[in-house]
Amino acid sequence: MLRRSVFWIIYAIVMLWAFLYCDGYELSALFFALCGLMAFGVYLNVCQRAKESSHHSRECKAENCTADAQSAEVPKSLGASTSVESSQTETAAYESCNSTTESKSSTKELSEDTVSIDKEKLSKRDSAFDVLRVIASVLVIAAHVFQAESVFDGSFSIALLGQAALCCNVIYIMLSGALLLPWKDESIGHFYLRRYSKLLFPLLLYYAFYLWENALIKGKGITEALGIIFGGFLCGETSMVPFYWMLYVILSLYVIFPFLRYMLKDMPYKSLCLLSVIAIISMGILAVVPAQEMPLTLNLFVNNVLLSGWAGTAILGYFISRKESRLYDLIFIGLGLLSCLWVAATVRSGWYQSGIYGKPTPQMCLISMGLASLMFRLCRRMPIAVKKVFLFLSSQSLGVILIHWWAIFWPINRLFGVGVKPVGIPVCLISIAAAYLISVAGAYGVDRLVMLPIRTVFAYLYNKL
Repeated sequence: MLRRSVFWIIYAIVMLWAFLYCDGYELSALFFALCGLMAFGVYLNVCQRAKESSHHSRECKAENCTADAQSAEVPKSLGASTSVESSQTETAAYESCNSTTESKSSTKELSEDTVSIDKEKLSKRDSAFDVLRVIASVLVIAAHVFQAESVFDGSFSIALLGQAALCCNVIYIMLSGALLLPWKDESIGHFYLRRYSKLLFPLLLYYAFYLWENALIKGKGITEALGIIFGGFLCGETSMVPFYWMLYVILSLYVIFPFLRYMLKDMPYKSLCLLSVIAIISMGILAVVPAQEMPLTLNLFVNNVLLSGWAGTAILGYFISRKESRLYDLIFIGLGLLSCLWVAATVRSGWYQSGIYGKPTPQMCLISMGLASLMFRLCRRMPIAVKKVFLFLSSQSLGVILIHWWAIFWPINRLFGVGVKPVGIPVCLISIAAAYLISVAGAYGVDRLVMLPIRTVFAYLYNKL
């Protein structure tokens, strides 16, 4: 308990120090509000640990009760206590402790069963999704690091690495489709409430942080600051957070996902294959032929088929995650490798538009599908310890995406000079690893010390109302 308290207190102090450092050690009402929020977060995390350890203390008490009852029974067997009153007292004490022991032993058995069930679920869990989410998080950081390096170094290697890392966008949308499009007995309203509540709070929190960091709400009144935050967020003002465009895409896809579930629920697998092929073809037409030069027939087809954009990418993610698709993993892996060569050739020859591979194109979709097939194959016999690591890293992926921009252009920028001067590929790789670790640590701290208190307060108010 004491160690956990010290750990969270130190964690909170480090985060508050970083916040003050960004603000030039200027004390403000926002800082003191953050102090109160983090103090509440420390309390919640310590209390959570206390609840987890309560079973252990109860088991110890039950064992002590058993020992006391046995010691009380020993004199009786030796004839030391002959009065009826003493005998009844000992019997009552023994029965009381025995009943307590039985209830606590049942609690222990339930706890052990829960642990075994958790281990069983973890052993059966398909960790390919966790691994893909971690890969996508790293690739997001890599894309922005190599893009910053490309300003100073226009070599083929930097350009190729920067363009290849952009498949992170496609992977994220495919993961959303793979996890959210399978049929579930869930109302549309419950889907909206559950998904938007999980995503909107962190988005608004980090959006306000980046506005503050760029001195856009400093010195403003509360009403004016809130107007800037909510107005900019609703209008999609992302000049200081350019990576937010992908999060807006996910928010928009959540609108149609519940309806796509009904469409895909009873669709035969062969029809799903044909739908996926049409999606890739329409993406290819849009990627190769500029919209202004496209014939009217193709223009109508591409724009009305609804599969040439991110919705089609989500359906491809649903398609590749189906069990029937495991029969064709080697084909998808081969197509993914050919697509890698295709991307390298186009970058080498200069026959590509800057940023085109950040959009849903056949190349990036096939690469992502091949990578998914490879992970489905490799993660079948992953040890439970490794699964736990990837499960933790995967659970922090949203926070990593939201905080990585700060990690790159504040600590990494100062440590390695990324975005200030040419640093070379080895330093870029080190910067990517360091930015990811910083982002994981920061995301975990923000989630446990800032988001957890906010969620707790809103849950309390929701239950009261």
